[in-house]
Amino acid sequence: MKTKKVTYEDYEKLSGTSDLYLNQLLDLFGSMNWKEGTFLYFEINNINVLQLSYENDNRFLIEITNDGDEMIYLQKYATYEEAVELIEYYFENEEIGSTIGFYEVPINTKTLDDILEENK
Repeated sequence: MKTKKVTYEDYEKLSGTSDLYLNQLLDLFGSMNWKEGTFLYFEINNINVLQLSYENDNRFLIEITNDGDEMIYLQKYATYEEAVELIEYYFENEEIGSTIGFYEVPINTKTLDDILEENK
């Protein structure tokens, strides 16, 4: 079984970086005190990182970062259940694969909300 180095912070009880198996990561995700500012991330591969941050009641910002100079990240909003599915997928798969529902966001100039507004 493989592990991934996971960094997490809930500003209350859980903070740090740990090498975790998938079941440990899912337990951590479920036990974090998700509130504004809380986050968790891990490397998908040498280029991409999956980051989850809390937005509001049962809404997470899911972000796939990259090391490109353009600073265009893939982002989407997800429920708790969708976030768990994405954690499972990207923990097991090192390729980005399907990014259905994700939007390209130039994070230096726009937010996901800006992009969603433009696409109405």
